[in-house]
Amino acid sequence: MKTQKQFLFLVLICLLLSSCSSIWEKDNTPPPASLVQFKPKIRPRQVWDARLDFGSNHEDLKFNPIVRNNDIIIVSQTGTITSLNKNNGRIQWKAEVNATVSSGVAVNDQLLVVGTKNGEVIALSALDHRPLWRTSTDSEILATPTLSSNLVIVKSIDGKISAFSSADGHLVWRHQEVEPNLILRGASIPQLAPGAVVVGYASGKVEKLALKDGHVLWAQAISMPDGAFAIQRMIDIDADPIISDDRVFAATYQGKIAGLNLGSGRVYWDHDLSSYAGIAADNSRIYVSDAKSHLWAFDQRNGRVVWKQTQLEARNITGPVLVGPYVVVGDGEGVLHWLNTEDGSFAGRAQVSGTAILTKPTADDRTVYAITRDGYLTAYVSE
Repeated sequence: MKTQKQFLFLVLICLLLSSCSSIWEKDNTPPPASLVQFKPKIRPRQVWDARLDFGSNHEDLKFNPIVRNNDIIIVSQTGTITSLNKNNGRIQWKAEVNATVSSGVAVNDQLLVVGTKNGEVIALSALDHRPLWRTSTDSEILATPTLSSNLVIVKSIDGKISAFSSADGHLVWRHQEVEPNLILRGASIPQLAPGAVVVGYASGKVEKLALKDGHVLWAQAISMPDGAFAIQRMIDIDADPIISDDRVFAATYQGKIAGLNLGSGRVYWDHDLSSYAGIAADNSRIYVSDAKSHLWAFDQRNGRVVWKQTQLEARNITGPVLVGPYVVVGDGEGVLHWLNTEDGSFAGRAQVSGTAILTKPTADDRTVYAITRDGYLTAYVSE
């Protein structure tokens, strides 16, 4: 009930702001930047597209497809898990979970696992797709579950981290973080580290928890809430933290991006930035999409800004994904953009759809997979 009130409050604020805008007959939302002209270095080509039944509310369609072996696997909010051949888009198999799904699907050799709007965790066999077990948390699950060798780790929107046995779904341990009353509708995915899991919360805090029992190894606040109103004090970590060697990188909404020591949680560097879309990393740099739809590249070691691309402003870009020497983002106008990792210049572009690309693309070798609001999963290869 508390969570429903939180989201209702956020909706009411949005409606109030919208009403005020109507009264004054002024829309303060900046228009999306026009596409700039450039000399293409690559020409992305569509390999296939597939129309899937993702569900009726495409605004909530934030489920990333998973590439595993020769398949690309995705779940719909109506509870259908679909596997397609990643090379041609043909459907390989489907499985039903008979629930309203609110998280992406997690996959390993044994399990397919999803979280639901009612707080259920549902596991199916990865071999024959039959139901194995289901269990419950106390609230809705937006973050895709995380699978270790013997645990299913689930973050629910009330701030609970629950670890269930992969074998039968019994609760192994649970950890609670106190979350703010008002949060964004989104959630970062817990990330596995050796013997531990790293979790980002809506409170702007990152914690490292021991896999065996969930005790806190360290906790570090990336940002502190600031502002007179609750909506100004939202500092959610909705972009998935990134683990690169002995470092953790995390970004908050209306706050900072920071590099931390994986062993101790000590902050190496931070930089003022607001992000909820996503982060990517290569061997030396961190790439992040900010709330203004600017794309940044930071030096992992010291946080130095290597480059900043501002020519996609207000285009509602997704989080970045790395494809060879390029970083790729989708946008709210249905366009995929390939940018050079060295300097952020544009290298290629593809108009995927007339509707928005809602979630961070998925990459496999040179192929980029993107989901559009009109219900298509599409594959592009850069040439």
